[in-house]
Amino acid sequence: MRATRRHEWDLGRPGDVRLPSLAMPSLEPPVVTFVYYDVPGGALADADITLRCRTGQGLSVWQLTLPADGSQLELEEDGAPLQPPRGFLALLRAHLRHGPLEPVSELRTTRRSAQDDVVAVDPPAPSPLEELRGRLRTQLLEIERHDPGTRLGRDPESLHDMRVGVRRLRALLRTGRELVASDTAALERRLKQLGQVLGEVRDLDVLLARLEAQAAELGEEDTRQARPLLATLRTERSCSRSRLLAALRSDEYLGLLDDTARTIDELEPSGTAATLDDLVDRASVKLRKAVRKLPDTPANEELHAVRKKGKRARYAGELAGRKKLVKRAKELQDVLGEHQDAVVAADRLRELGIPAAPEQALVAGRLVEREEGRRSEARAAWPKTWRKLRETI
Repeated sequence: MRATRRHEWDLGRPGDVRLPSLAMPSLEPPVVTFVYYDVPGGALADADITLRCRTGQGLSVWQLTLPADGSQLELEEDGAPLQPPRGFLALLRAHLRHGPLEPVSELRTTRRSAQDDVVAVDPPAPSPLEELRGRLRTQLLEIERHDPGTRLGRDPESLHDMRVGVRRLRALLRTGRELVASDTAALERRLKQLGQVLGEVRDLDVLLARLEAQAAELGEEDTRQARPLLATLRTERSCSRSRLLAALRSDEYLGLLDDTARTIDELEPSGTAATLDDLVDRASVKLRKAVRKLPDTPANEELHAVRKKGKRARYAGELAGRKKLVKRAKELQDVLGEHQDAVVAADRLRELGIPAAPEQALVAGRLVEREEGRRSEARAAWPKTWRKLRETI
């Protein structure tokens, strides 16, 4: 399986630049045919995933394009027409639950352009429940969009984006609970379990990247002594990824996607007169109370709890379109997130240092010292970000 990362930029062209004439003998161009595939309902297109078979000059190549972090990841594999490679089918398992792949269009190297007439329509504003339903569908689509990349495992950001989709979906269900008469508690528990499996791998990705960067700054000998410590984490990460892949291959996971889609479609209104701004106000009140209850020197767990409430206020703000609140809530979330990352990293390093050889334990101690410094910086910074957020809620 060949992989290419593709970035697209529109650089434009100065108006006074003229391209030279390239006079060449006329050649009969080869005919290349592209057959595009999707599942019933167009789930691949909805997720910005493209599957096509390119045929020309006696060769057939299957191409699968997946969304990646700020780019596209294009996978290629030789194969016979009408028979998608098994590796591609495995990556698309979550989407194949909608039905078998079928050709949806065919393009050739010589083709005509098409023009559509578009008429702008001013639609009525959606109700709070419909706004919630739309946001929930968007997050489910995010999960499905990054499912193949998570299975492939080449880009850690695919896993990150899939996990964020699960988190946001759960948060929106919780935030919008007042608008909904349907019981979504069981679905929320199942989504939480999926988030935990994704989180095990993602948290180790973040921890490894963090510690690898810091170990590289310690000097050649200490960097060498840090390698066994990092190797232990990589082994743990490999085991966690195996559990994640097993979960994604399970019928329970596919059933969860179907049940989530059905639940979103069948949400019943509660009849409340609450607006989206009311939901923001309720989340903001909870955040303010949590901050007011903090002692002069909060425990790590107390600051982490504030971060969670800040995140819920942010998601409520996104639902209501409160951009300034969202921006400042994210700033608070980032500072307290750095604090929590430093706490977790220091704790893990202490665990790794206990059974380690003296030289490795010394390196673990040096890394702990660095993490404690970062934790202190975040503690000093978070009150300022909170004061900025407090002005908007």
